[in-house]
Amino acid sequence: MLIRKLLPAFVAALTLGMAMPAQSADAPAEHAPAKITNLTVGVLPISDTVAVYIADKQGLFAKRGLSIKVVPAPGGAAATSGLLSGQMQFAFGSYVPFILAAAKGAPLVLASPTEMTSGVPSGLVVLANSKYKKTAELAGAKIAVSALANIGTVAIREQISAAGVDAASIKYVALPFPNMLAALEHGQVDAAWLVEPFLTQALEMGARVLFNPFAAPMPDVPMAGYMATKKYVADNPQIVARFNEALQEGADIAKKNPQTYRDMLPTYTKIPPTVAAKMQLNTFSSQAPQAGMQKLADLMAKSKLLDGHFDVAPLYQH
Repeated sequence: MLIRKLLPAFVAALTLGMAMPAQSADAPAEHAPAKITNLTVGVLPISDTVAVYIADKQGLFAKRGLSIKVVPAPGGAAATSGLLSGQMQFAFGSYVPFILAAAKGAPLVLASPTEMTSGVPSGLVVLANSKYKKTAELAGAKIAVSALANIGTVAIREQISAAGVDAASIKYVALPFPNMLAALEHGQVDAAWLVEPFLTQALEMGARVLFNPFAAPMPDVPMAGYMATKKYVADNPQIVARFNEALQEGADIAKKNPQTYRDMLPTYTKIPPTVAAKMQLNTFSSQAPQAGMQKLADLMAKSKLLDGHFDVAPLYQH
């Protein structure tokens, strides 16, 4: 299968994104360098990536001598090939695929973290008339997830296992987030793991949240960020540091000015302004604690996504 062949590369690409901010001996840039550096950044058009758009629009990259070209990276294959070929210098993704890639030997390091699980609105939802009233009743259920191997499936397995459900009895169905509500309504799945804006849309149609997969035991786990190859980070420490500074400043603006966040969403996503005005907003984080990343890798091994223990320390070695 093509997807199976491309997964390692995809994961590798994703891995890079969640790293701790690259450190540089240089002080933060106060004036834009004389030379402009062009960067291509792969992103998903989702609310999680709003910081890069805010930073670009408000000139935060430009004042640091960076010119950003944002391009779609709709899946692991696109992000991975872009990074490894040098067509992209940074790409956004979640940490699960990146850990999978690193475990296969991909030379990835963390460049700029953006999210912890505790800051991401999320819920496993069922229809209002569903026979499933609580987590402990989910044995044998079909659950829609955005990918069969991602942080959502890891978190769901932990939650249902804690409720006494045999995790092996659950059937996961990979669907794009926009298709999950229709799948629920037509009985193709029993439950769906949703993030925003789809979570708000589901609640408005009367769906019920059984649990938030990112609650305990997942509150202190890094979730997503921007990645780069180890070579690029080693060769360009000042550029990586300036990219991270601008991105984190954009995230701070999003956190402190929710209306700016909401106004930006319809400009690069398919989220209508009416939905953007009321959806729950992500809370961004500039940290990706190594202990939390190790916890995630350990949970992946427990879920059989990894063959065994994986030490995440190399992901933090620039």
